[in-house]
Amino acid sequence: MDNYSFDLARIFLGDLSLLFLFEIVFRTVILFAYLIINMRFIGQRSVGQLSSYEIALIVALGSAAGDPLFYVDVPLVHGMVVITLLVLLSRIVTALGARSRRINTLLEGRTIRLVNDGYLDYAGVQQSVLSADEIYMEMRQVGILHLGMVKRAYLETDGMISVFRYPKDRIKPGLSIAPEGDPRGAVIPDDDYFVCERCGYYKPSPAITRETCPNCHHDVWIHPVITHDIELKMQ
Repeated sequence: MDNYSFDLARIFLGDLSLLFLFEIVFRTVILFAYLIINMRFIGQRSVGQLSSYEIALIVALGSAAGDPLFYVDVPLVHGMVVITLLVLLSRIVTALGARSRRINTLLEGRTIRLVNDGYLDYAGVQQSVLSADEIYMEMRQVGILHLGMVKRAYLETDGMISVFRYPKDRIKPGLSIAPEGDPRGAVIPDDDYFVCERCGYYKPSPAITRETCPNCHHDVWIHPVITHDIELKMQ
């Protein structure tokens, strides 16, 4: 570092000849075309449907394709070999996963239940490493106003949340998932009805406020909300 100098030519162009820029263009075109051809063998899922295994594969492909583009001492053939091996391994692993449920679960993960009969499945929520706010955000985006509208909700292996609603005539009062400060709707006037403040566990009982929630062991209970009243207030 004793001979260091702030040389703009070195910073922008490096120590190689300007002709190497044309070589970079050539390398990029060749490797990009080769990568596109190989990607056709991986599958056609959208980005939102990629599993963690497939994301790891794409990262590895990006690294294999990136180095030969501008490192003069890394030949194109080396990158092509790595890309080809990654694609072949992906096809082999996918075939094994199709034959073995255990391998498929190891690669893709498994579906986790987040909501069960109108309240958060607390064990599933903890396993998913998602916060309640993140789950509520996803539900609001599909028109859910409170947990009493939801029969089941699952965290899929691609990271999306599938929501199955109760029919309109079977919707029950539930924990509001409206953002703080937004209308929460009218509460049920009967003081015998409460939901757990943390998970929405629903249990009509006059002594419920002296109990802990059997689902999440929280001890704060609040009144549930009614869908119809929320809709009127939000119009």
